[in-house]
Amino acid sequence: MSGGLPAEVCAAVAAGRLAPLPAALVARLLSGAVTLDVPAGTVVHHAGSGPLAQLLVRGVLRSVITSAEGRRVTIRYSRPGALLGIASVFSTGDAVDVQALTDVQLLALSVPVVQHLARTEVLVAHALLAEVSDRVCAYMEAVGHTTFASVRARLVRCLLDVAAEGRPGGPLVAPLSQQELAEHAGTVREVAVRVLRDLRDEGLVRTERGRVVLCDPDRLAAQTWAPAP
Repeated sequence: MSGGLPAEVCAAVAAGRLAPLPAALVARLLSGAVTLDVPAGTVVHHAGSGPLAQLLVRGVLRSVITSAEGRRVTIRYSRPGALLGIASVFSTGDAVDVQALTDVQLLALSVPVVQHLARTEVLVAHALLAEVSDRVCAYMEAVGHTTFASVRARLVRCLLDVAAEGRPGGPLVAPLSQQELAEHAGTVREVAVRVLRDLRDEGLVRTERGRVVLCDPDRLAAQTWAPAP
C-alpha cells in the first residue's frame, strides 16, 4: 500500500485489520491522525479515560485489567498493526490500562472521523467489527490461559508481566530467581530451568544472577497465547 503514507505506517496497516481496505479509504481513516512516540514503561491510557482510536506502528504494548483488590491480569500483548481503543469509540470507555512494554509509536486517529466512516463505509465498519471481535476472543483466551496454557507460555507471560511492572525505562528485566519464577508460574524449579535454557538458546532471554533480561519482547509476547495482530 502507498498513498503517501510513511513506509512504517503502511507496514502496520498491512499487518492488521485495516489491510483489506482500499488505500484511499485508509487515507481517509487516518486523516487528522497524530503521531505519538511513547517511551517504554509509560501508561498510554488508563481504563475509563474516554474514547480513543489508535494504530500501533512500532513496538509492543500490553493491555491490563485490574480487579477491585488490585490484582492485575494481562489480556493482550499488541504488536504493530493492532488497533487500540476501538470499543471505547462506540461505548462508554475502555476497561483496560495500556502500557508500553517497549518504546512505541502510535497513530492517534480522530474519533469523529472513525465514527463517521463506521457509519458510512461498510468496509470500515467490517474492519472495526473484526477488531472488536478479536478483543472479545482475547478476553476469553485470557481466562482460559490461566487454566490451559502450557508451562512455557505461563513462564514467558510471567517474565513479561514482572518485567513490565517494575520498569521505569531501559532494558526489560524480570528480577526473579529461577525458584521465584517457578513459583510465580505454578511449576517446579527444574521445569523453569529447562524452559529458561531453551529461551536462552533461542536468543529470547539472557539469564543473570537473580534476574532474567528479556532480549526480544516482541517474539516472547507472540508465545504467550495464540497471537493477535
